[in-house]
Amino acid sequence: MKNDSFGEMLRTTRVAEQMTLKELSVATGLSSSYISRMERDQRTPSVESLRLIAGSLPLSLSQLLQATGHEIPDVPFIELSDMLKKEMVLHGKKAPKDLTDALKKQLNRYTKKDLT
Repeated sequence: MKNDSFGEMLRTTRVAEQMTLKELSVATGLSSSYISRMERDQRTPSVESLRLIAGSLPLSLSQLLQATGHEIPDVPFIELSDMLKKEMVLHGKKAPKDLTDALKKQLNRYTKKDLT
């Protein structure tokens, strides 16, 4: 995808999927007005909102995180694991390096916590 803003990417993908704002709202549980403001780049969504959007459109959570400037390593381990699974489904068996690196980093953090 070219260098569109997050809002442009969201709207373009929603329209390409022939979804209305209302349909995406129902699918995500987010209000239509909130989604509309995101599409106009008037709101920066939370990671949870991005997760809901990723579950409803053919966009991965890592794509959405990068488009909004969220840091992938700050995402909890279980969400990273889910992201990795979806990336592998969307892109075949190869997942993006930044995602696998973030998952390894989080795994190391959790392993160290469990050992202390």
